[in-house]
Amino acid sequence: MSSRHGAKKKPWKKTNRDSPYQLLKAIDVMVLKRYVVAQSIYDDAKQALEHFNLVIRYPGGAPANNPWLGILNRQAEILLCLDAEFGFTPSARVRIGFLDNPDDDDDEDY
Repeated sequence: MSSRHGAKKKPWKKTNRDSPYQLLKAIDVMVLKRYVVAQSIYDDAKQALEHFNLVIRYPGGAPANNPWLGILNRQAEILLCLDAEFGFTPSARVRIGFLDNPDDDDDEDY
């Protein structure tokens, strides 16, 4: 897996850059840290699932979901909640009344 520090640095910068214009304030840093940690864990789980099967077998042969799948799904739930709180979805931006920054450059690959 990726190093924890390096894995958190990229989403931190992207989140700050891509958040609704002038929405985030210094007081939001603790919740934003939770977002970045959840994103990092999500990315690690996604990477693990690219290398392993979604279904694993217990020693007795019984099938089960890969534990990484549960981790991925839980982090997705956390991220969806935080996305709504921070206005990171189109409907959340409308709900909180923020418009996108007119200077945004949407040419970056995702």
